[in-house]
Amino acid sequence: QSVQKALQNYTGAQPQVALMFSCTGRKLALGSRTREEIGLAQAGLPLSMPMCGFYTFGEIGPVAEQAQARYHNTTFVTLLLGET
Repeated sequence: QSVQKALQNYTGAQPQVALMFSCTGRKLALGSRTREEIGLAQAGLPLSMPMCGFYTFGEIGPVAEQAQARYHNTTFVTLLLGET
């Protein structure tokens, strides 16, 4: 869902790189299935698009526009970068 939402909300012409951040809590919950999660994320992107990422100890951000930023965990965040 993270990749799909990022692609839907991307306002530029074509994203050129994907940054992905997964919470360590997800790694603990998924165990050996983390490779499957990465594969699903990759499958949602063009084959030629470079991607990188890392595990975090949570993310800070709002859940809606104009909402107060809060701490989140067990999340998977995708950030797409490219020219506008």
